Amino acid sequence: MHPVFYSLLENMAFIIAFVFLGLKLQNSLLGKIKNSLIFNNLTFPLFFSFLSLWVMMYIPFHFDGIRLDLRSAPLFLIAYLGGWKLGVISIILPAIYRLYLGGPTVMEGITQGIFLPFFIGALFHVIHNREKYKAFNTTINIKKLMSALLLFEIIQASLLLWTTPATFIIVLNMVLFSMIAVVGMALMINDFNNASLQNKQLQFLSNYDQLTQIPNIRFFREKVEGLIYEKKPIAIAMFDVDFFKNYNDTHGHPAGDVVLRTIGQILKENMRDLDIYARYGGEEFIICFQNPGNIENIRKLADQFRLKVKKYEFYGEETQPNQDVTVSIGISHSYGDKTLKGLIEEADKALYKAKSKGRNRIEVTA
Repeated sequence: MHPVFYSLLENMAFIIAFVFLGLKLQNSLLGKIKNSLIFNNLTFPLFFSFLSLWVMMYIPFHFDGIRLDLRSAPLFLIAYLGGWKLGVISIILPAIYRLYLGGPTVMEGITQGIFLPFFIGALFHVIHNREKYKAFNTTINIKKLMSALLLFEIIQASLLLWTTPATFIIVLNMVLFSMIAVVGMALMINDFNNASLQNKQLQFLSNYDQLTQIPNIRFFREKVEGLIYEKKPIAIAMFDVDFFKNYNDTHGHPAGDVVLRTIGQILKENMRDLDIYARYGGEEFIICFQNPGNIENIRKLADQFRLKVKKYEFYGEETQPNQDVTVSIGISHSYGDKTLKGLIEEADKALYKAKSKGRNRIEVTA
């Protein structure tokens, strides 16, 4: 069998193995990095750049004064995934190194093995961006990748046969192993992205309420218990929808679900960044105000939310006893001397008191 076969097979195996290790490393680091977008935009092109450089340095196939390797595979893929900007970052070091090596086909090596894959990959990245294609956090469309890759391989193969001493067998081996390397890398990226997406979905399902898309009581307890352990001052507000059974009976449960989702959205939009909130169950919700200040300030924070709900125009609210969809709120507070269970019990009693006094109001424990 032709020696180029074993050399390019080694190239391909090396590239795929190191991309696999790189993805595993990236997957372990992302959870510890605040800005994953910046992390991806810096590390991906540099990683693929060093990968291409390493292939040129240590495992090229020498034939009649020329160096043949799969340096173009990682450079094509990073340009295809990240576009012009990331592609430029990835080709700088390989281009400098190939220029440093010199030889009779140095310009062919730079233009065909470095600039060409960058250009074709970046060109197809732009085309796919029109369809909101994203590189590092979505599944790569393998069919579209193959169309771009095939065009690149045809052009590169034609140029190799025309401008270098490479034979048809050598070029054919390069095309086959390069395509396998690129598709193999893309499939691995897809597997890692899909696994990451599934993990995020599982985390979401375990911490968020499916109906309202806000945190559930499990997530709430975990966060607030940490504040109580640190003896932070907090206030707990329990609230539910006034006459919610009447609304459900009149308009049906789907309409009631819309009310709950809308209240969840109002919570999202009006709570402070440091506050924690969740759906407690049924039509009942819970809020933890961090650093709430004095009792009047606690009441003010809760009343702002109550008024937001009252002013919102819900479907069919004119059929409610008070002609509005409203909430009643009960509040307890602690300066580091109460348990979460005790705070919830106190807030629940205050909520009952608010409802017994006519609803659409706030009661605060002493």
